[in-house]
Amino acid sequence: MKNNTLTTPLEKILSLVEIFLSEPDGFSAAELQAQTQLTRSTLFTLLAEMKTLGYLEQNEKRGKYRCGARLLAWRAFSGDFRQEMINAFQQEFSRQSFPETLLLVMPLQAQIQVLRQIEGHQTIRCSYQPGSTSDRLDSALGLFSGSDETILNNGFALDAGVEELQIAVPICPDGSTPQAALVMCAPSYRWKMPDFEKSSLPQLKNAAARLSYRMGALTYAPFQLDTSVALPHSSELSESEIQTFLNQPLTARLACLRPDGLPHVIPVWQEWDGQAFTVAAWEGSAWAVFVRNNPNVSLTIDEPWPPFRRLIARGEAQPLPLEPGNGELNQLARRLTQRYMGSAALPPSGVLTAAFYIQPYRLRGWQGLTFSEPAHAD
Repeated sequence: MKNNTLTTPLEKILSLVEIFLSEPDGFSAAELQAQTQLTRSTLFTLLAEMKTLGYLEQNEKRGKYRCGARLLAWRAFSGDFRQEMINAFQQEFSRQSFPETLLLVMPLQAQIQVLRQIEGHQTIRCSYQPGSTSDRLDSALGLFSGSDETILNNGFALDAGVEELQIAVPICPDGSTPQAALVMCAPSYRWKMPDFEKSSLPQLKNAAARLSYRMGALTYAPFQLDTSVALPHSSELSESEIQTFLNQPLTARLACLRPDGLPHVIPVWQEWDGQAFTVAAWEGSAWAVFVRNNPNVSLTIDEPWPPFRRLIARGEAQPLPLEPGNGELNQLARRLTQRYMGSAALPPSGVLTAAFYIQPYRLRGWQGLTFSEPAHAD
């Protein structure tokens, strides 16, 4: 939006702030001049000052300007961003348990705020109060300080305290700048740091990357200025990769046939037990009638972020012998609601009227990008 009335230095700076917060990919100097109507000398003076103070960064000389760490922190302090992050965390980990405590944290002034916690299942474990701030999470403090060369090079932070071991891995919605973090913490007596790192770090890095993608990142390269995206080549998922993928709460698209022979495709919540899917029909679902008449169905599940995993399953939908109002159906409704909406979700308002068990006779998955599936994908 052009503005011809920017007169005071404060108005000019705030105008630039609003522009940069509206577009995370950044702007060229020419684009900024067109939007602000500032003189070239004034614009470059303001941009240079904002770069020096850490509010902007520039990937290369004469490249686009984009939000720096301090300006991105403004967005991170907003309630909407925090809630988005909490929702993504709950969806990612709603069905998982860990031997040690996992935290979702964000920086708050000179301390760390704990947004959510999944306590480990050990009798003696670390514990923090969600919503509280702490100065004991040294791994996260080091991560957000941006001054430790080892952390900048590794992309994660370790802290071996007398009482507690910590591993902090950044969540970067823009692909490179940490705005939140996952922290795994454990009592020091139980682990040696090399063993704790080997056991926990790969899982943490994968989870932090997935959360970054959920929050808008196109790539995951913590602390790296060059975040250009290399599109991954397509490859088939292994059996273990399929199992891991299906543990996520991703909506499936169920395809069946109507009585007139036309295809019918509907999004459904699904639960995978390692061998088969359970899908549920809510009150008023026409597809449940179609599937009873013709049980041959297909399911497709995919994710809209890297590594762009996707899966096709085919099988027969067998109705479970459960009547509406049955206790098992109610339990299934609660499980599905918590799986997709998080553990804090309210009880479902709708009524499940039927459930189907689909054991695939064909189950294949891929990851990466391709313009067509292999000819044998069917």
